[in-house]
Amino acid sequence: MVDKNRIIDAIRELNPTAAAEWLATFTMDELREYHDRLMSLMDATAGARWLRRGDSAAIYVREAA
Repeated sequence: MVDKNRIIDAIRELNPTAAAEWLATFTMDELREYHDRLMSLMDATAGARWLRRGDSAAIYVREAA
């Protein structure tokens, strides 16, 4: 099983603008979904696209503490 820091590092390799501190506020499931989305965007296959899961909201809002 991949730990949270490893998946955050993998995400930051694909998206260096994502702050590690910000990513640390997400759950493992959210991080995995975000990583999967980034990976699908990197796919060289023409027309490849990411599809939102039916059980997830289209818009997320997080309030800073």
